[in-house]
Amino acid sequence: MVVRALHRVGATNTSVNDRHDIVMSTGQPQPRKISGSAFKLTRHRALHHGTCLLDTPNINRLGSFLRSPARDYIKAKGVESVRSPVANVSSVFVDAMMPFSIERVMASIVEEFAQMYQVDADAVRRAQRAHVLEPELYAGDTWVAGAVGESQGYGEPDIKKGIDELMVRANQSRFITPPDSLALTKID
Repeated sequence: MVVRALHRVGATNTSVNDRHDIVMSTGQPQPRKISGSAFKLTRHRALHHGTCLLDTPNINRLGSFLRSPARDYIKAKGVESVRSPVANVSSVFVDAMMPFSIERVMASIVEEFAQMYQVDADAVRRAQRAHVLEPELYAGDTWVAGAVGESQGYGEPDIKKGIDELMVRANQSRFITPPDSLALTKID
C-alpha cells in the first residue's frame, strides 16, 4: 500500500523486499532501506507500527542514533533487526521536475489506505487535517477536550497511586523500591 502511494508521487524505484521492508533502488549494488515495520499478534488484536524515512537532514548520522548503549542488556522476543544502508525518499527528487513534498506523500498514503479499506470520505478528510498545525485550531482548551463529544469520549481511568515494586539491576548498582521506601545499594 505504501509503495503504491510512493509510486503515485514519483518514487517509482521503491519496492518491498523479502523482510517486508520498503527499499529504494539508487543505482548502488544494494537497495537502500526507506521504511521498516514491526508487527505483534495477540489473541485479540494485531498491532503494527511502521516508519518511512522521508527527508531527514541527519541521514549520515542515523546509524549512530539507533545504536543503544543498553543493547546488550535488552532481551526481546521479536525478530532481530538487520542493519541496512538507508536513504531518504526525497533523494529521488533531487533532479526531478516536481519538488519533493512530505505533505504530498502523506496525502498519497491516506488516499491509498482509503481506497484499499474503503474508508468513508469524512474519515479521510479528518485524517488529512490531523497533521495541520493551525493556530486557531489549538487556541484554547477546546482542542484538547471540547472537540470530542460525550458519546465519543472515554471515561477517565482509575489510576492506582504509588509504586508496588520496582527492581532494576545494573552492573554497578541495584535499585529496589518496595512500597514505602526507595533504596539504592552499591554492589561490589
